[in-house]
Amino acid sequence: MSTPTTVSLNTEANRKATIAAGAVAAVGLGLLALAYFRDWGFLAWFWSGVVAFGGLAGLFGLLKGGGHAQAPCPHCSAQLRFIHPETARTIQCSKCSAWSTGTKTMAPVSNDHINPEAVFNVPFPDGGVSWPTTDDGTPCCPVCERAATRQVEVTFSTGDIAALVLPVSIRTTNSLQVPACAEHDDGASLQPSEDGEVELAFRSYAYMRRFVATNRSLATP
Repeated sequence: MSTPTTVSLNTEANRKATIAAGAVAAVGLGLLALAYFRDWGFLAWFWSGVVAFGGLAGLFGLLKGGGHAQAPCPHCSAQLRFIHPETARTIQCSKCSAWSTGTKTMAPVSNDHINPEAVFNVPFPDGGVSWPTTDDGTPCCPVCERAATRQVEVTFSTGDIAALVLPVSIRTTNSLQVPACAEHDDGASLQPSEDGEVELAFRSYAYMRRFVATNRSLATP
């Protein structure tokens, strides 16, 4: 049985983040002052304010959330790195791929763990999705694994972030019909992967493992 590990502040990362946020805030405030005294106009005011706000928001976030933190992975002892040390989290180790959960300590995810949000992510299987089923062949609810009585649509749109900064952006909406029971409609979601693709994520650790076993093109986590 793996022993829980203790969360500690990442002082070096916090120092660098504080310096960077402070520098951005100082530049933004300096530009605001120049825009005021030299009457540079609205656009100069606006973009200077954006820079200043970004830096000040970064400093406030570091102070309020506690900044960067770390803990040894309870499976392999590699460092897990994250922000907001006082907030509950469920994360996957980048070295051993095992999952851990906790707040002030990090412990291995139990087989029956159901997370408040869908975090247990898997890529889309080659050849389409096959859902885990009950003994009679009915697809299971991704949360409680009882027989599904309906389907719910989950969607994810790419291009939303670009639309905030670019005058023209391409938005692609991805959708998937997911089995669900009468009580749970949030057992799965679509999320962006690190390589820019769209992947599936589940709330239930046990269901995620069943999904991987059912879709044999996926590597076992």
